[in-house]
Amino acid sequence: ETSRDFQVGLSKAWHNLTQLVEVVGAEHFPEIVASPLTYTVGEELREWPGMTVPISTDDGLPVGTASGDSYTLFTPREAMAYLSEVLAGTGHKVESLGMIFNRSRWFVTYSLDELAGVAPDGEAFKLTASGGLDKSQSPSFNLTHTVAVCANTVQVARSGRALFASKLTKGFSSRLEASRDALGETVGMARIWNETLRGLEATKATVNEARAVYA
Repeated sequence: ETSRDFQVGLSKAWHNLTQLVEVVGAEHFPEIVASPLTYTVGEELREWPGMTVPISTDDGLPVGTASGDSYTLFTPREAMAYLSEVLAGTGHKVESLGMIFNRSRWFVTYSLDELAGVAPDGEAFKLTASGGLDKSQSPSFNLTHTVAVCANTVQVARSGRALFASKLTKGFSSRLEASRDALGETVGMARIWNETLRGLEATKATVNEARAVYA
């Protein structure tokens, strides 16, 4: 929508605006910091206590709205650092990331390569993290088959199985940390589930036996 919006990926997306790279990493997101909010009274510059606005350090412009102490800033680089720890030991790579709506929202999609061998034909496991910096969209991590490359695909990805979702209020950090084990277990259970299904697909059964298994 604006010249600040971008998408970095391993392959061209439908919009033909993808910045193609061989490896997608957190460094493709700009660093975002909370900058103190100031105002002027006559010629005097004053700082508004407790109020900040998220700034993208590459161009110095805001990427969200002003917030007080009750709001937790959760940047896309922080999301990637967290997920890299959670997915450690699980085959994965970043397929796509970007920022949209004048950088007020962000997204990143991981392919879960370790699960690819047990996925049904035509399906692939993806983990998409997305969120907003302007209070418009809470962070969410979703298991999906969609690679996020634009606003529409982000919404499709967010309709997938939510592994974590939380508002950016006080206590967000502790809620995020508490989800660490659950996220890792979910990825592992996806593998077990699909290995079981692949085994069942290779096993002959009568209609009644198949019905019993399904039930």
